[in-house]
Amino acid sequence: MHDLIPGLFLLLTLALVPQPSYAFPEQDPELITAAAQARLQDLAITDAIYQKLATVDNLRNTNLNIQTQEGEVHISGYVPDFQAAIQLIELAETVEGVKHVSVTLREY
Repeated sequence: MHDLIPGLFLLLTLALVPQPSYAFPEQDPELITAAAQARLQDLAITDAIYQKLATVDNLRNTNLNIQTQEGEVHISGYVPDFQAAIQLIELAETVEGVKHVSVTLREY
């Protein structure tokens, strides 16, 4: 019986110790999963905009950089004219998941 007491004490001690908290948020598997899902959504938004660009004649051959973060889209690069810039913004706003579109564009 005396041999069981230290083992029982150890089991009780382990049961009462709180679960370890993660020292850094990026170590928490749930946060990593949420971050990965958000990044995948942003990549899907960017890809959808590029696909839509390919269907519009005056935007098809433009040199544009599209970046998306948490649904916020930023487009930079060159467009043929002001009307193409407006068309680009309207096109990007139609993509599901886009919260806001900002641009830094120049005419070529």
